Amino acid sequence: MKKVIFSVFCLLISCAHFSFAEDPLNTWHTRAISGPIVNGSYSDNFNAAVYGNNTFLIKDDVGQIYTSQDGITWTISVSVYPGNSSPMANVNHIIYANGMFVAPYGSTIFISSDGTNWTAHSTIHAVRITYGNNIFAGIDWSGIATSSNGTNWTERINRPTGLFAGGFAIAYGSNMFVAIMDSSTVSISSNGADWTQKTLQIEGADYKTPGDPSNGTVDYTFGDMIYGNGIFLVTAQGGLNNGVIFSSLDGIKWTKRLSANYFNAITFGKNIFTAVTDYGSIFTSADGIKWVTRNSGTTFHLNDIAYGNNTFVAVGKGPAIRQSDALVPVVHDTPIGNIDITSAGSSDRIDGQDLYLLSKSFGSALGGPKWNSSIDLDDNFL
Repeated sequence: MKKVIFSVFCLLISCAHFSFAEDPLNTWHTRAISGPIVNGSYSDNFNAAVYGNNTFLIKDDVGQIYTSQDGITWTISVSVYPGNSSPMANVNHIIYANGMFVAPYGSTIFISSDGTNWTAHSTIHAVRITYGNNIFAGIDWSGIATSSNGTNWTERINRPTGLFAGGFAIAYGSNMFVAIMDSSTVSISSNGADWTQKTLQIEGADYKTPGDPSNGTVDYTFGDMIYGNGIFLVTAQGGLNNGVIFSSLDGIKWTKRLSANYFNAITFGKNIFTAVTDYGSIFTSADGIKWVTRNSGTTFHLNDIAYGNNTFVAVGKGPAIRQSDALVPVVHDTPIGNIDITSAGSSDRIDGQDLYLLSKSFGSALGGPKWNSSIDLDDNFL
């Protein structure tokens, strides 16, 4: 069957002329939303973004929540009465995992299955949360805690006393949790219950551990951590407006990869890492090592970014909502009729492995078109 399908593709290649749109990450569109009126003025800052349950969800700094399926048209899901703020006003981090949105702040965890109806659970303190191996893991200045359902939590490890509070970063990947909660120590666990603390090893950076008398070095405050394509990435801040991205294969040895203004968030989608900073900078990378600067079209701070439905959505001050073009190239101008690949989510499309096989065969990087007949070289659709 694959030979027949491949032969059909070869015939189409020989008859068709393809033209591809430019890199979709070079184009970012403004999606403006008027924030809620608070004390007579509009809220002008969005500070959290996430994608889950086929929905983008963003939150502003008074706790009002908006949702969108495409990143273009937005609906108010949680409104705030003028002059007030919601209990979620100070939430700066939201994840979607295990069929629910989870938002930590202080000693409260807010949970919602639809992004509209939220319940508050008083529990452990958490600033950031990750999910892996059917376990939620949260981190803050007091230590690390885990939960199987997001509501009932167990404290697992306390942050060492007397150490510089080097931010709060946590992620799951390569069958382990990796957490950084001070400037010199990383905590690692395969099951969420048993944690091992290791000394952070930083390469390629002016880094020091507390008490290091060497000159020209700084302590780093770690922030957002992500895992993708076999590598951990973490953002950090050291010195005035000195943002850094480090990469690691094992969570212990970290190498400096990129410096810029303050990095606020990093995400991973469509095999692409994307990071946002103060003053509207956006950086992307396929491997976490080599980075490309993108023009976001704004100089407002970008506070968070999410990937879903073949597009990235970044939010920040302004209110600044920036959305990339769809990460599905357009194919035009074929003598036998146009090949339309702009319809995301269809099953009759080539997936990433198919593209790899095709590009090796034809020496060109083809990009996931939608065909009249299914073409699947490895029996896996996107």
